Amino acid sequence: MLRLERGSWICIAVMALSISVAGCAKQVDDAKRFGPTGKVKGTLTFNGKPVEDARVQFSSKETAAAVIGDVSNGEFELTDPVPVGKYKVAVLPPEEPAPESGVKYQPKQYPDIPLKYRDEFNSDLTAEVHEGDDNEVKLDMKP
Repeated sequence: MLRLERGSWICIAVMALSISVAGCAKQVDDAKRFGPTGKVKGTLTFNGKPVEDARVQFSSKETAAAVIGDVSNGEFELTDPVPVGKYKVAVLPPEEPAPESGVKYQPKQYPDIPLKYRDEFNSDLTAEVHEGDDNEVKLDMKP
């Protein structure tokens, strides 16, 4: 059985307290750095039909923030709080696993994600995020 002296227990307690205080300080720093935030969820369609598999990327010059969320069966939810502001939205193919060694790589085609939407500069999709949990965004891509 391991026996610690009184000084060792005090040292362990102080370290544990320091770690928990540091975690709280990070939350406060995030609030100072980002200001008010909102939670975002929504739908993504191509010509009115749900996009099965993709990622949405919200980017803002105004807030200097970028947040990515996965789309499944036409629905998405950004898990990170999003700073309040106006965003350009790009739609990206889902992440693919690394190709196996020695196997010819054949990238999967995503015809329901037109090239124009795959970067924030060409995409005409936009969203505005307000403070709170009620940000419902409907995005529809056209051919």
